[in-house]
Amino acid sequence: MLFSQVLLLNILSWFREIIGIIVCLERFLTDAEERGNAFFTNVLEKQHDRLKGLFDPPAAEHIKSIEETKLNSKKRGGVAPFIKYFPTYISKLENQLIGADTLEIRQYVDQSYDKIVTSMFDGLKQMAKQQGEGEDKGQLNYHVMLIGQSLFYFFG
Repeated sequence: MLFSQVLLLNILSWFREIIGIIVCLERFLTDAEERGNAFFTNVLEKQHDRLKGLFDPPAAEHIKSIEETKLNSKKRGGVAPFIKYFPTYISKLENQLIGADTLEIRQYVDQSYDKIVTSMFDGLKQMAKQQGEGEDKGQLNYHVMLIGQSLFYFFG
């Protein structure tokens, strides 16, 4: 297993743990606010703010690993690691977000999905440009790679 793949898996596991903790904190915070318990509300808000500060670095590391992969890949060699592990990452994350549609963390997770997916498509475009000499060939490579990555996702 490549170093970037190991790094990506470690980042994803840390990111998942933070999400689960934030979901629990937001549920307890809502409950403390409904009961009017100022002490618990204050304690939970401090922890919530602290964990929200830890939320962005794992997403940034994920994007950084995608960028490293696109810079290191010189030729097409199967499914890109960031495409291969993304469905697993999403399913594990979404399992922790069941019933959290009204919580604040849902918007944060959706924003991180947008950033990561944008980075993934930019990575595929960059990899295609590296493999193609002209713009037409780069576009063709991009579409071929996009189809290949999509087939893995849908049938893998």
